[in-house]
Amino acid sequence: MTNTNFTLVHITLAVTNMAAMRKFYDAVFGASLQALPMYETTLYQGRFAGISLLLCPNEIAQTKAERNRQLKSTHQRVRAIRR
Repeated sequence: MTNTNFTLVHITLAVTNMAAMRKFYDAVFGASLQALPMYETTLYQGRFAGISLLLCPNEIAQTKAERNRQLKSTHQRVRAIRR
């Protein structure tokens, strides 16, 4: 059964390679990530498919994000970026 009252409004991703993740989300999804100085570092905030997106350095999030693949998606531009 589908819960139609559920809406995803925000995603925070812990990242280990901020430069690569910024490039990927801006190039593939048009996230328009903007610098957000916080916690003596820089986080990046933008939009992902109409949802608020925050990229947070792994050191701040304190997670074990060893790979930069936390979401699975399909998009035509992914192939071009990976080349």
